[in-house]
Amino acid sequence: MAGEQDQRRADKTRGRLRSGGFEPPAHDIADRELRALCDGCGEPIDAPDKIYTVNIGGVVDVRLHEVCYAAWLDFTP
Repeated sequence: MAGEQDQRRADKTRGRLRSGGFEPPAHDIADRELRALCDGCGEPIDAPDKIYTVNIGGVVDVRLHEVCYAAWLDFTP
């Protein structure tokens, strides 16, 4: 199950990157204290999942599941 879920998340992230729908989010401090959503696939990042945070241009942080982070690193348009 976890393998299928990881694959689905990575595929969603790649799809958003391909379509140009991957926009750096505007999160505020209150949002970070609530349930985090992955900026790649849009799904919740739950307790056992690692959160990968990438700072873009010193302006915004992007939060990703591990598999979504890998998809983001491997993405080539």
